[in-house]
Amino acid sequence: MKTQSIKKNYILNTAYQVLTLITPLITAPYISRILGPERVGIYSYTASVVAFFTMFAVLGTTTYGQRAIAQCRDDREKRSRTFWEIEAISIISTIICIVAWIALILVSTDYKLYFIILSVELLAAGFDIIWYYSGLERFDAIVARNVAIKFSSVLLLFVLVKNENDLWKYIAILSVSKFAGNISMWFPLRKTVDRVDLQALKIGPHFKQTLVYFIPTAAASIYSYLDKVMLEMFTDTTAENGFYEQANKIIKLCYTVTISLNTVMSARMSYLFSAERFDEIREKLENALAFMVTLSIPMVFGIAGIANNFVPWFFGDGYDKVIILLVIESSLVLILSMHNFLSAQYLIPSGQRVRSTTGVIVGAVTNFVFNLILIPKFQSVGAIVATLIGESSICICYFYMSKEYVPISMFLRYLPKQIVSAAAMLVIVLLIGQGHSGSILITIIQIAVGAAVYGVALLLLREKLVISMLKQMLGKLKRLH
Repeated sequence: MKTQSIKKNYILNTAYQVLTLITPLITAPYISRILGPERVGIYSYTASVVAFFTMFAVLGTTTYGQRAIAQCRDDREKRSRTFWEIEAISIISTIICIVAWIALILVSTDYKLYFIILSVELLAAGFDIIWYYSGLERFDAIVARNVAIKFSSVLLLFVLVKNENDLWKYIAILSVSKFAGNISMWFPLRKTVDRVDLQALKIGPHFKQTLVYFIPTAAASIYSYLDKVMLEMFTDTTAENGFYEQANKIIKLCYTVTISLNTVMSARMSYLFSAERFDEIREKLENALAFMVTLSIPMVFGIAGIANNFVPWFFGDGYDKVIILLVIESSLVLILSMHNFLSAQYLIPSGQRVRSTTGVIVGAVTNFVFNLILIPKFQSVGAIVATLIGESSICICYFYMSKEYVPISMFLRYLPKQIVSAAAMLVIVLLIGQGHSGSILITIIQIAVGAAVYGVALLLLREKLVISMLKQMLGKLKRLH
C-alpha cells in the first residue's frame, strides 16, 4: 500500500484526538454549571467503572492490532485474515464482559440507571476498529467519519441537558455518540478488507499476543480508573471526583497533542523494525523526542501560569479547587508524553511489550500505595500526587529499557533551552494575569503572548528544531511567490 506522509498523519491524528477530547471541553463550561461538581463527580465515577469493563472487552487488540496490521499492510489477503482474526477476539471478549456488566447492574444499588445507559458504551467496544486504520496509517478515514458525529453530540447536549436532573441524558448522548462513531468506521472497510472463511480463522496465536499487550495496558488503565473509584470510597462527597475529572480534561487535551505523534509513528516504527532499517529508526526517534520535549515543556509551564485566571470563567463557581489540581498536574504533560513516546515508538515496535510490562506494574503498585496514603487525607490533591509519582516511576523504568536507542542523556540534552524559554514565558504569563481572575480575554492574551515569548526565546537560544521548522516555513512561502 502507499506509504502515508508522517506530517499529514500527525496533523490528522492530532485533529482526531483533539476532537475526541474537545467535545467534552466545548461543553464543559455549560455542563459544569448545569450539573454542578457532585453530578459531574457521579459521571466521572460511573464512567470509570464502565471503562474498566471496556478495557477487558478490547483486551490488547487496540495496540497489538495496529502493530499486526502495520506488519502485513502490503499483503491484502494476509491483512484481511489478520483483521478478522483479531476482531473475532474483540467481539467474543466484549460479549463476555457484557454478561458480567449485566450481573453488576442487577446487584448494584447506587447509580443503576446510569450503569444501564453506559451499557451502550461497553457494546461499542466490540465494534471499535480504529486500530485497523491506524495500522494502515489511514488517519484521514478516522477523522472524516467522526467529525459530524462529535458535533452532533455537542448540539444535542446543549439542546437536551437543561438542569441537574438531566445527568442521564448527558451520559446517554456521550455513550450513543461513541457507539455511532465506532459503527461508522465499518462502512469503508470493504474497500481494503475481503471476506474470509470464518471457520478457517486462527485466533489462538493472536489471542496470546493480545494478552501480552493487555497486561501492561490493564495495569496502566486500572490505576487511572482506580483513582476515581478510591476517591468515591474515601471521600464524603462526589464533588472531589468532579474536581479531579475537570482537571484531567484539560491535562488530557494538552498531552494528546504530543502523543498523537506517537500514534502516527508507532505503525511506521513497527514497519521499520520489521524491515531492519535501524539507522532510520535512530534518526526518527531522536527527531520525535526533540519535537515532543519542545512541545510538552511550554504546556507544563503554561497550564500552571493560566490556571488561576482560566478556571473561574471556564468552569464557573464552585470549582476553585481545580486551580491547584491543574498547577500540580501540569507536569504530567511531560511525564506522560515521554512515557508514551518510549512505549509507542520503541518498546512496542521492537517487540518488547512483555519487558515493558514490568515498568507499568511498578507504576501501578506505586500509584495504588500512594493513593491509600494520600487520598484519605488530601482527597483529589492526593490522587493527583499519587498519579505523578506512579507515572514518573514508569518513565524511569522505560528510559532504562530504551537506553540502547534513547539514552537518558539524549532527553536531558533537549531540556536546558526549553526550560529557560518556558520559564521566561511563565514570568510574562503571570505578570499579564496579575490582578485578574475569570477573564476570557486575559487568558487568550496569556496564551498568545506566552507562545510568542517561548518561540522567540528558543530562536535567541539557537534551538535547532525551531530554526529548522522556521527555515521550512520560509522556504514554502518563497515557493508560493
